[in-house]
Amino acid sequence: MTLDQFRVKYPEFRTASSEFVQAYLDAAAEFVSADVLGTAYDQAHGLKAAHMMAKSPGGVMARLVAKDGSTTYDTQFRELLRSRIAGVSVV
Repeated sequence: MTLDQFRVKYPEFRTASSEFVQAYLDAAAEFVSADVLGTAYDQAHGLKAAHMMAKSPGGVMARLVAKDGSTTYDTQFRELLRSRIAGVSVV
């Protein structure tokens, strides 16, 4: 997911600097794989970056994190992963 795509999809981060968002997009890329996620890669990449930003001090102060420490982005990310890797087993 590009910076511009992220800005459109997640307008709640519109006040964050481009450098801040790009740093989290770069970091989130380490957690997702196009080989595993296929066409859902961009969606997973954006959700992971948004979750990481929400968990940052600024995101916590903006109340993007629930009292239990979860974020809506992580919930959606996990659902996406489950849908993509259902049936895959590790021996």
